[in-house]
Amino acid sequence: MATSMNTTTRYTQKLTRVSTETSDYSVRTKVEIKNYIPWYERIKNILSVVLALACFVYALFLILPLISIFEFSGVKALIGIFQMPEVNTTIILSLKTSFITLFLTFIVGTPIAFYLNSYSNKRGYVAKLLEIITKIPILFPPSIAGLGLILAFGRNGLIGRHLYYLGIEFSFTIASVIIVQFFISSVFYIQIFKTALSGIDTEIYEAAYICGAGKITTVLYIVFPMTLKHIIAGLSISWVRALGEFGATIVFAGNVLGKTRTLPLQIYTFMQNDLKSAAALSVILYIISFLLLGITQFIFKREGEA
Repeated sequence: MATSMNTTTRYTQKLTRVSTETSDYSVRTKVEIKNYIPWYERIKNILSVVLALACFVYALFLILPLISIFEFSGVKALIGIFQMPEVNTTIILSLKTSFITLFLTFIVGTPIAFYLNSYSNKRGYVAKLLEIITKIPILFPPSIAGLGLILAFGRNGLIGRHLYYLGIEFSFTIASVIIVQFFISSVFYIQIFKTALSGIDTEIYEAAYICGAGKITTVLYIVFPMTLKHIIAGLSISWVRALGEFGATIVFAGNVLGKTRTLPLQIYTFMQNDLKSAAALSVILYIISFLLLGITQFIFKREGEA
């Protein structure tokens, strides 16, 4: 009995000692943290100021060229630019080709996005290869893309020389502008729409099929309404990219007024002898791009809030 009581007493004393040591260590730790908090706060405040300054400098770096162009051109040049016949011809041609490109992007890009989404998660090597190929225009410099298109569809190109014997020629025609714009811009719509499709649960398709809806009906009445914002956003970005394409266009299509001279090429032409008109037309193209990208950002923001 005495032995049991002594053992209990020793355990009690040991627990008390451990508890006391733990309490002392906790107090010391709190004191040390309290002493170090001002240094952490100072570092945090310094980093916050540096980050805010870096963001301001970067935003200024991005917007400074636009401010400089607008300041150089002036309001008078912006108004007067529309009184030039060559500018109106260029605007009409740019709108015509870019909207045709937009239509082709939707018609061709939509089934490709469906195919990539259906087989990207499976062992479909063809789909994986196609997905890599569709991203090539993003990686290609525009001048290389233009050179590749010449060597493929030019009069003496890999395919173009055979088409030439049939009386079909693309170089330095409106068709060449559309080909360039489609090559450069369609990938943006495909990637955005594919991302939207990947976010649709497969159970939605299964429920539609159980209810008797076919694949076409499911796409038209379920998938398209669910991804409408992404479709609009993808087409908007593709259209802006097509409208602003320069490098590949001047290499493959040339710079012929009324045939292949788009807005960027008209700006390039003005830069040879009329820098103020070039600046005014650049501001217009800047504003169009900014508005469409702003609308796209607003669409995605509304979707996130919903």
